[in-house]
Amino acid sequence: MKNQAQRLALVFAFPLVLPLAFSFAGCAGKKSKELTKTESARMILDIAAGAINEKDPTDALEKIQFAESLDPSLPEIPFLKSLAFEQKNDLSRATIEIKKALTLNPKSSAVNAQLGKLMLEQGHPADAVRPLTQAANDPLYREAYRARTNLGILHYRRGELDLAAKHMKRAVTENPLMSCMAHYYLGHIALKAGKFDEAIRSYDRSTRSICGGFADGHYALGVAYQRSRKIEDARKKFLSVQQQFPRTAAAERSLDHLRELQ
Repeated sequence: MKNQAQRLALVFAFPLVLPLAFSFAGCAGKKSKELTKTESARMILDIAAGAINEKDPTDALEKIQFAESLDPSLPEIPFLKSLAFEQKNDLSRATIEIKKALTLNPKSSAVNAQLGKLMLEQGHPADAVRPLTQAANDPLYREAYRARTNLGILHYRRGELDLAAKHMKRAVTENPLMSCMAHYYLGHIALKAGKFDEAIRSYDRSTRSICGGFADGHYALGVAYQRSRKIEDARKKFLSVQQQFPRTAAAERSLDHLRELQ
């Protein structure tokens, strides 16, 4: 509730920010510097990025529109629009915007990673390979592990499990705490091979720490317990999924498994 209240405060206070910045910019003495329109636009885009992180794409788009009215040339604008439209599940508009961003900044790993992800989500894996590979291989890109994970998903969907595992393991090595999806897919690969203990370890890692809210990972761990005949562990896990993630697909599937185990 506190975060929500803070977001609402930003929404209502926002129209005052820019006028105040210009009004008081010369009042503190000669050392003060008035913000340019570009500087103000970038400050607003930082707020928009925060709204995207908080899963509030409508608020983000409002901020982006305001920033665009100040300086429409900023390459961050179409990139952030793409992220916001993706959160709204409007993948067509998200793709249009990320292609604009790529024209403005073709070497950006963040832009290439987003383009590759959107191509993968829309069933165009051939168009996803190049941008994902570029982003995954950039040693200066902090989120290269995400692009690497998406490359792994691409190969997994093609049935190329060895290549998929290679990319997933690399993602886990680069960022073991944040690679929830990589651990999850490594669990899938191990389960397909009948390596139940290995699957359990991977699924368990997909639910630890920052990944704790990953409902599908918890459900998959229950399935792995059941497949390995650890029935009591499976029952406990399916019950916990129902309690932790009520009214979700994972909870419904867990209920089906609990009925099987009775």
